Amino acid sequence: TRGKGKVKGSNCRFEIKEFSFPFPRSMASLGDNIKVVEVSRVTPYSSGGANESSTDFSVPLTFFDIYWLKFPPVKRICFYKLSTGPSSTPAYFNTVILPKLKHALSLTLPHFLPLSGNLVWPPHAAKPSIVYKPKDGVWLTVAESSTGDDFDRLSSHEPRYAIESHPYVPELSTSNDLAAALSLQITLFPSKGFSIGYAYHHAALDGQSILMFMKAWAHICKFEENPSLLPELTPFLDRTVVQDPEGIDMESLKVWSAIKWPGLDPNPRSLQVLSASKVSPNIVRATFKLTRQEIKKLREKVLSQLNESSTEEDMKQAKLSTFVLAFAYTLVCIVKAKGKEIEKRMQFGFAVDCRARLDPPIPSNYFGSCIGACSSDMEVESLLQENGIICAVERLREMIEGLEKGVLEGTKKFKEVMTREPGTGAIWTAGSTRFDVYRVDFGWGRPVFTEVTTIDRTGAISFTASRDGGGGVEVGVVLNNHDQMEGKVKGRKGIVALKSKELCLFHLHSAWHHQATISNTESSSTPAYFNTVILPKLKHSLSLTLPNFLTVTGNLVWPPHAAKPSIVYRPKGGVSLTVAESSTGDDFDRLTSHEPRYAIESHPYVPELVMSSDFAAALSLQNTLFPSKGFSIGYAYHHAVLDGQNMLMFMKAWAHMCSCDQENPTLMPELTPARLDPPIPSNYFGSCIIGARSSYVEVESLLQENGIISAVEALSEKIKGLEKGVLEGAKEKFKEEMAREPGTGILWTAGSTRFDVYGVDFGWGRPALTEVTSIGRTGAVSFTASREGDGGVEKKHGVGRN
Repeated sequence: TRGKGKVKGSNCRFEIKEFSFPFPRSMASLGDNIKVVEVSRVTPYSSGGANESSTDFSVPLTFFDIYWLKFPPVKRICFYKLSTGPSSTPAYFNTVILPKLKHALSLTLPHFLPLSGNLVWPPHAAKPSIVYKPKDGVWLTVAESSTGDDFDRLSSHEPRYAIESHPYVPELSTSNDLAAALSLQITLFPSKGFSIGYAYHHAALDGQSILMFMKAWAHICKFEENPSLLPELTPFLDRTVVQDPEGIDMESLKVWSAIKWPGLDPNPRSLQVLSASKVSPNIVRATFKLTRQEIKKLREKVLSQLNESSTEEDMKQAKLSTFVLAFAYTLVCIVKAKGKEIEKRMQFGFAVDCRARLDPPIPSNYFGSCIGACSSDMEVESLLQENGIICAVERLREMIEGLEKGVLEGTKKFKEVMTREPGTGAIWTAGSTRFDVYRVDFGWGRPVFTEVTTIDRTGAISFTASRDGGGGVEVGVVLNNHDQMEGKVKGRKGIVALKSKELCLFHLHSAWHHQATISNTESSSTPAYFNTVILPKLKHSLSLTLPNFLTVTGNLVWPPHAAKPSIVYRPKGGVSLTVAESSTGDDFDRLTSHEPRYAIESHPYVPELVMSSDFAAALSLQNTLFPSKGFSIGYAYHHAVLDGQNMLMFMKAWAHMCSCDQENPTLMPELTPARLDPPIPSNYFGSCIIGARSSYVEVESLLQENGIISAVEALSEKIKGLEKGVLEGAKEKFKEEMAREPGTGILWTAGSTRFDVYGVDFGWGRPALTEVTSIGRTGAVSFTASREGDGGVEKKHGVGRN
């Protein structure tokens, strides 16, 4: 296939075995940084001037509402960043932003009166209703965090303890006799921004309805001078349009009455919701992104595999929506992550918006719960197979096709869903891949992050349309601290990485791909030996090494009032480590040879470096096993934190710790972190290289017979210039290099002829090959001291295919 230009290794299976991350603070401090400033009830604004509607309002529950009658409240939080300066101070927030939010809320509530009311069950009524009375309103909690630092952590996509965001979402008041429909909480993070958290009763409204309300509130807040609502933001409140000739509502009430769950009031007319399970302090949540391009690649791969086993008619009817692909992929990842903890059978399901599916359809702006449940179950073993994603996709296709026969079938099977068999687990979804929550702009910009906190207790997978609006999806997952996140997708790059990363990465780092060999014996090259001996030793020695190199466990940040960025380390900081496995050891031989190959083939074996507009990691690592062959260590580092000599020092220190047989190994002096005047120590740790030393030559002179002589003379002149002063003219040179003239090409170097990377031995022999993968993007020429140690040099460069 090489002659046809295809990427070799397209049948490679690539699996993420582990994703480790730092935790920013201990659980003992949880909640210490937030104080409640005010709790008030905001009532609907009346045109008569009083902040309350004078008209009673009552809405009977439909069977859609009753389906969710005793489910715990749904909770979400949105984070809004404020520009630095006066607009982010507590004074500005309390005198401008907060009053505007509260007034807009009061103006919005008359359009959404059910939200100001309560669920009640009148003594002589057959079923509950939502009742609004004058003076009713929505409870609003105003709080303030004592530090703005929490904002950056909570609003990032990085993994963290789930319980950390709970103080920023309100509780919903429920009892046997009465249940509120909605509660809100606004929290200020001084000098950073604010969050809006909400909790709503699922029997009063669904996800689409709360999103309509939030958009309406934001619209009125942003355009307060003309607070009329757009048609699509004006709710349709008449619930009698939902017809129920079969009496599904009464059947659902009977099911609720018959359920005997712990903590559930035996009184059949009680409105007390199910007690939400307590969230363990060890539960970790993370949000990762599937871009439109990644979804496209996943779709192409799934279709190619379906094509092998499906008829042409099946392919035409294949429903590979973004939701199906994202759900199937994440479902398989979570099942693999849970490992031995998982049950033998798994029930998985999702909510279906029934507005357009009813006969006749009801208005798209119908306000209330109008979602049904669609579920199925299957043997977990089938999801653990190599084609697990295909199995999940096919089952989801069948479920969606079944909706066309009758969207209410799942709702009628309410009892089956609520009483699954013992030994059957459950993974459901929350939200929707179409929910554009990031468009809720109150006038200070769109949210920088949003999450459904409810999944911390339910274990569901949350979906939200991506913030960039480019067709991507944000996926929220929760796992135990010890769980390992694993993804398996066959494909050209091997994996759609299941890890947290910002959408727009700017690669200012250099990435090395360092491979080491294992002696080719059955005991030392098997996955079992690697996972039980080699990997634990690598990880333990890494942990022993990091205290000597604290810089790499920190992040690059630019404090608001600082003149320049800094590297900041905090307790519990760490380095992200990805552990992966190739499905075939044959790739090892090809990747470690000096033969020409496509540059992209080695890219899946080096990690990404997490960076955003607010912070940048210093280092990330990846260990990949090639069964029966060897393993590789790939790393990506930020060049503003360290340079090539520092990275080599770190790798040698890690290798020394790993290969040393002493119980408490110590580092040699030359491994603990001379042109300057005065010179600085040779083991100085940080970037200490100057890049602005270049020369311009006409390409024609290099193409002559004496082209090498011309190049040598130009380089010699530059090196002689260093003797006058390494920083001489550095400022002007940097500016010149960043803005070279049109028509001028560039060729730089990476690495050094003195870098003895092949001397990095972790205890299983020296590397078979090492390469700087970043030259595939920059076009630079990389140099490394040769493996033989005889004074030779290894040179690598990328060229066009021809």
